[in-house]
Amino acid sequence: MRTRSRSQPRAVPCEACGREPAYSFSWFADPADWYGERSGTWRITGNCTADSEQYYVLFRRRGRDGFLDSAAAQAEWIAHLREKVWFNIWDFTAMLDRFVEAGGSLRTAGPRRRLVKP
Repeated sequence: MRTRSRSQPRAVPCEACGREPAYSFSWFADPADWYGERSGTWRITGNCTADSEQYYVLFRRRGRDGFLDSAAAQAEWIAHLREKVWFNIWDFTAMLDRFVEAGGSLRTAGPRRRLVKP
């Protein structure tokens, strides 16, 4: 039986189809409250949702600007998302918890920066 090294993390499956590896955190608007305050649902997704998601954040983006690229990128994404009326921090962090439970890691290679409430 082969074991994965720390440099080869297990691919987190897409929550929508369960068949392909996920590569983004995606937001899906609630049809009953389209872009309403703290509305919609965050999911861990692969390519299968490219035509149905309303917003997405890539895990990695060539070493810059992806959510998992650095602690600074995570802080910047959170600050950016908090500007959106539809952003629900509780749903987003619940999705991050599911990501970790599925074998993903929120660790970054960059310098640590603390996420603080505004």
